[in-house]
Amino acid sequence: EEAGDEEMLFFSNELRRRRDLMSAELSRLPQLRFVRPTGGMFCFVDVSATGLSGTQFAERLFAAEGLAVVPGVAFGPNMHSFIRLSFSGAEDLIAKGLGRLRRFCEAL
Repeated sequence: EEAGDEEMLFFSNELRRRRDLMSAELSRLPQLRFVRPTGGMFCFVDVSATGLSGTQFAERLFAAEGLAVVPGVAFGPNMHSFIRLSFSGAEDLIAKGLGRLRRFCEAL
């Protein structure tokens, strides 16, 4: 066993659990579409069904709920209707952020 393998396995399992938490919550929001990530620590979410661009969605979400997300257009012009969410933080922070996202979507 290599030095650090145990830590990598722990972190990998943590990310998988956080991804599953985020995916479960996102799947309950009918305005949002996403593909469950198979790796990494980010999820791209299509917000086009809200009638907003990713940038508009991100700006309004921050103004309404104080929740910062990255507009997808930062990753290329074909991502203009997306936002990027991170699931690298602690589970309680992810849950709080998803609660804010849910409130925002329900108010649209």
